[in-house]
Amino acid sequence: MYVYHSLSRISKLSKYSYKFLFIAFLGIHIPLIGIIIYSLLGNHVELTQGQIIFWILIFTLIATGITLYLLNQLLAPLILSKEALENYIESRKLPSLPSGYKDEAGVLMQKVQNTLVTMDELVQAKNDMIELISHDLRSPINRNLGLIALAISENQESEIDEYLKMIEKESKKQINLLGHLLKQLEREEIEIGEDQKEIVLLKNLITQKLETLADIIKQKRLQVNINISDQLKIKVDKELFGQVLQNLIHNASKFSNSEQIIEISAEQEPNHLKIKVRDFGIGFSTENSERLFRRFTDMGRLGTQGEESTGIGLYLSRRIIERHSGSLKGSSDGKNKGATFEIIIPN
Repeated sequence: MYVYHSLSRISKLSKYSYKFLFIAFLGIHIPLIGIIIYSLLGNHVELTQGQIIFWILIFTLIATGITLYLLNQLLAPLILSKEALENYIESRKLPSLPSGYKDEAGVLMQKVQNTLVTMDELVQAKNDMIELISHDLRSPINRNLGLIALAISENQESEIDEYLKMIEKESKKQINLLGHLLKQLEREEIEIGEDQKEIVLLKNLITQKLETLADIIKQKRLQVNINISDQLKIKVDKELFGQVLQNLIHNASKFSNSEQIIEISAEQEPNHLKIKVRDFGIGFSTENSERLFRRFTDMGRLGTQGEESTGIGLYLSRRIIERHSGSLKGSSDGKNKGATFEIIIPN
């Protein structure tokens, strides 16, 4: 920052571009200045043409080296801003960028600093809210479940026992829905580096997620057809990408009627991998396809057996796929004509 700081003290160089032009100007004229100094302060021996060319080349090389060095040093505020962003993304470490400079680079550093501080405050506020929700809503529901379990164990009347079990079932649905929502909110800050990705067998990953969703699939007696090669591999963040697959399969199950079919397929194309999850359930109107991916969308609906929706699953799924440099879209031919969700991941 020394070169940038020194040039910033010159009032005539008030703009960042002026600093670059000033260094470039000096660099261009150093050979001429060198020849003049040599002529004025030298022994005044007449130089031959070869000597003139030699000294011009020497001064030009010196000027080029000095100019490149100074220009590289002048990039310091931009490099600092870049490193500040990278450090925050990787480790949530807030920078301490200088704020006293008034040119474009100085304003950039101020804005990066202010933006990261504001973002960190928002992230912390969100995390505090998640903790508050988790404590203030989970705790009473769990206490109620404990009391219900105690009442069921001691109750002798079958009618009351049936009501208690209904309350227990609904309370468990509430706690599961709350847990799902909190998990999704915690994952909203999504950054995926290459070091987080690993090569996995796609069919195995899907099979694992089907095991997680076995209850709803069994309850609705759904048939899941997988048309994917056993050897098909994909390089992804296994946990996050697996969550996307689970969200899509869960949605397909939720909006399917009993004994319907869910089709999961994948096709390797020259430049990308295409994955499709298709159901034959309640579908949606074509004009509403993008609204499904909005955060807390108003398109959230109950499943065919009253299953709850958080309104954030598809929004986060698309964000995860976009962090893999891919795309996620949904389509349907209309009400009760099923839906298809398609993931495209570049090779």
